[in-house]
Amino acid sequence: MSASNSGSRLLAQKGKFSTALTVSKKHSSPWIIDSGASDHMTGDVTLLNEYNQCTNNFTVRIADGSSSRVKGIGPSRLSRDMILNSILYVPNLVCNLLSISKLTRDLNCVAKFFPHLCIFQDLDTGKKIGSAKMYSGLYLLKSEIPLRQTQNRSYVSSKGQSALNFHVNKNRDVLLWHYRLGHPNFMYLERLFPSFFSNKSSQSFKCEICQLSKHVRSSYPTISYKPSHPFAMIHSDVWGPSQVHNITGTRWFVSFVDDHTRLTWLFLMKEKSEVSQIFQNFHAMTQFQTKILKTDNAKEYFNSSLNTYCLNQGIIHISSCVNTPQQNGVAERKNRHLLEVARSLMLSTHVPKQFWGEAVLTATYLINRMPSKVLNFRTPSQVLLKAFPHTKLLSSLDPKVFGCSMFVHIHHRGKLDPTSLKCIFIGYSPHQKDYKCYSPILKKVYTSMDVTFF
Repeated sequence: MSASNSGSRLLAQKGKFSTALTVSKKHSSPWIIDSGASDHMTGDVTLLNEYNQCTNNFTVRIADGSSSRVKGIGPSRLSRDMILNSILYVPNLVCNLLSISKLTRDLNCVAKFFPHLCIFQDLDTGKKIGSAKMYSGLYLLKSEIPLRQTQNRSYVSSKGQSALNFHVNKNRDVLLWHYRLGHPNFMYLERLFPSFFSNKSSQSFKCEICQLSKHVRSSYPTISYKPSHPFAMIHSDVWGPSQVHNITGTRWFVSFVDDHTRLTWLFLMKEKSEVSQIFQNFHAMTQFQTKILKTDNAKEYFNSSLNTYCLNQGIIHISSCVNTPQQNGVAERKNRHLLEVARSLMLSTHVPKQFWGEAVLTATYLINRMPSKVLNFRTPSQVLLKAFPHTKLLSSLDPKVFGCSMFVHIHHRGKLDPTSLKCIFIGYSPHQKDYKCYSPILKKVYTSMDVTFF
């Protein structure tokens, strides 16, 4: 059976319809599964929800050689999961033909034929969406949706060849409620209105407004810790500028984190340009063979001095992509941890903000000596000392409360002068086995072991 426009345009391929013509029109509700037709066709207008009248001269040539005009095109719903679009309404046709090729394309499904049964399965989910049983040599699919009366249906005139698409109507309803309810995820709409998604997945809907208002960056999974060798890879990041100058006039700090031990070194800076020289001093101080320096894309890490030094020392400099700090996650998280501890130290004893630099240095000292989950609850200091038991990079002092009062012994004084000076404890000396303290009266920093804490 075929259809033509003025005898020239084919809409359906020739099929095997001699048996189909024997089906009585009063029993036309079942659909005949046809592998030869390229379009769905029916002669029963009551099977269509609604249809557009065809103004062009489309005709269908039936098996007996006669031609019948296509009066309209419309949709029909056979079941909850099967909705047929663009069905040709041919009044003189005495049967309902279901095109396999069109059905599998429109519904994204597969047809499986068995001796007495044909089933249709969704390609994405494997869900069974319909079935046809064998009767008198034909696979017949019966509609599960009750037929409506013809007089209750709407028939819409068409100015062109466009058909009223049932799917388009459902899509519009979904988008309308999406707008009404404040652009929720389509997954929630599927829960609220399951009938709208009878033949569509909620993931197939897109909303440009949601992209503009809710767009988030791609997630970067945390890379699990893999032990290597101390100082083989160094993570680094710069923080600042601080709105408040430290008592030493600094506004930035740079941190260096050993990938293997998670041991951290921190250096305060007055200018970000000091990073290059600080790294060179740090590398010379550790005296280990650093192979990789991993940083973010900040320009202070990319200057001729640091590039030349890394090249001469055989150090590979790896940087994260622009505006992607997640790729430098070890250093970023370490800086956040340092600031969290520093804020806690200052807030607990009401230390003024101009001591933020000393608080961060103290936080570094303490974190290096605290158990780490990454290291199976060993401390970074323990991991380093296990690898290098005789290293002089670490000092050990009894921890004290940051910001507490202390008295520092005065060595050079008169015989009748006080023997000590009252100060505030502000941390631990990075180069000596001494405590650091600050005199509010003299506005001077001291380092000493001859101290008494109050």
